[in-house]
Amino acid sequence: LEHVPSPLAVVEAILGALHSGGTLYEDFHRHDTPSPADLASARTERSAIYELLMQRCVLLGGRHWDELDGGGTRRWRKR
Repeated sequence: LEHVPSPLAVVEAILGALHSGGTLYEDFHRHDTPSPADLASARTERSAIYELLMQRCVLLGGRHWDELDGGGTRRWRKR
């Protein structure tokens, strides 16, 4: 997600297509030092993505997204 111009739009589209009870896997890397491959717009939208996921999904597995390495892969179930 850190490599697309609008990861929020991508997650909204995925959630729109995903049936209730469906599973979404995501791994949105968090970098303290910006990487040339990571888009500034993606960094800006990061917190909004997790707000959306928490509203529309239940976190089934994975570490918290605010961990230094981004928390690795998380598994979400759509409500």
